[in-house]
Amino acid sequence: MRRDSLKALYDVHSWVGLFLGLALYVLLFSGSVALFVAELRPWELGVTKGNGALPVAALERVVAQEERFRAASFSIRPASYYRPWIVVETGHNHDGQRDLRHYDPFTGESVTVAAEHVVQVLERLHTDLLLPSPWGRYPTGLLGVAMLVSLLTGVFMHRKIFREMWSIRLWRSQRLRWTDLHKAVAVWGLPYHLVMAFSGTYLGLVGVTLLLNAFVAFGGDVDAASEGIAGAPHERVGEAAAMLPVTELISRAKAVLPGLEPEYLGYQHYGDRGATLMILGTLPRTLEYYPGVTLSAVDGQLLDTINWRRESWPKALYAMMTPLHYGAYGGLLLKTLYALLGLGASFLVLSGLRIWQLRVHTGRRDWRRPLFDGVCYGLPLAIAVSLLSARLLTTPVFASYEGRLLLFLLVWLIAIVVAWWRRGKAVGAELCIAAGAALLLLPFATELGGRASLLAALRDTPTSPLLVAEMVLVAIGLVTVVTGWLVRRQRAR
Repeated sequence: MRRDSLKALYDVHSWVGLFLGLALYVLLFSGSVALFVAELRPWELGVTKGNGALPVAALERVVAQEERFRAASFSIRPASYYRPWIVVETGHNHDGQRDLRHYDPFTGESVTVAAEHVVQVLERLHTDLLLPSPWGRYPTGLLGVAMLVSLLTGVFMHRKIFREMWSIRLWRSQRLRWTDLHKAVAVWGLPYHLVMAFSGTYLGLVGVTLLLNAFVAFGGDVDAASEGIAGAPHERVGEAAAMLPVTELISRAKAVLPGLEPEYLGYQHYGDRGATLMILGTLPRTLEYYPGVTLSAVDGQLLDTINWRRESWPKALYAMMTPLHYGAYGGLLLKTLYALLGLGASFLVLSGLRIWQLRVHTGRRDWRRPLFDGVCYGLPLAIAVSLLSARLLTTPVFASYEGRLLLFLLVWLIAIVVAWWRRGKAVGAELCIAAGAALLLLPFATELGGRASLLAALRDTPTSPLLVAEMVLVAIGLVTVVTGWLVRRQRAR
């Protein structure tokens, strides 16, 4: 009886460990992709030209022609290199979706822009695990806790790992190869892994921590806690007044925070004497989330400075978490380094699961091996097919978030079924080859889809967002195909 109980507990432990490891792998791998959401948005929309400077003159024309903004609150996102339109948001429509309008950054005229649903799926896979918001944030935060605990316990349990980080015995048994690679990746990427685990936990559970803060410091008043972080809202006076030009207000904001690059302009009570404008952006090489100022839209008087580094340490800690987690403070090269280290963290989970499989000697009838292969190696295939579908499948069925999400999940499920069907084969390598082949087809899909032309982009702007992103994706596809083919050939031997 005792032996049966121990076996049942061992099975439960194995199942929980497997599912937790797979969820953590999905979170880490999708995080490497989510780093480049800003670069993938213009690629999905077929943008061939990026704006190098802030076209502030068009902002005046956009605000002037929007009469419905009088005595209202709205936000404006200026055009940038990866966002070639001025985007205006006026709240939510009757369907609960954000009401967005797009304008040409040079003429200020209204334009029609397709939504970037594939990028939205890939982004939410990391931030919410595709669960309803905001509840999806909490599992990601708990997975960050699991990763943090796993890293710390692994270091204390295997202290000799630092002496063995140079030992990679590729010519020995399969279990030794996986073990040596696991230890090497764990040691060399340990600082990055710890930072990502801590910052991911902080961001994922910030909603819970805000509630705890409200009960402890504000007597249960969540609104008071929110005002303590973001500041109290400004009230409407009820008297009409003329607004200062946007260019003048941006100049005053830059005088307060030298080097500020505006990315968000939020009007409250436009046309009212109590109207305000919040200008948020980035400061070069500064580890802070959206510093900025709040000005009176009537006379430009400075009402508030949003620079949390100069305030209490909890605010400074919160302000640095988002740019630290997404590498938004150091440019494209830093994000590339983040992505490589993130893939290393994904390999850390994958190799740990593989070592466990080799230790327990799972057989062909064991359902855990095909589930492991299908989830881990099917995820890159689902991402690659989703990117390919952004070019070829533009019918109303797929030209929506729900359609793209359904396709993504369907491809992932098919990969799991294929892994179950081909148990014992080199199914992981085969799925990687299929994912790489899908990426290699992107240039042909771009030409066939008709949304953009790579040849035209190459003639006009060789450094366009579309062309650069496409060439990088093709290079990743080529490396994936070659690697999968080499692994499959080695397994055949």
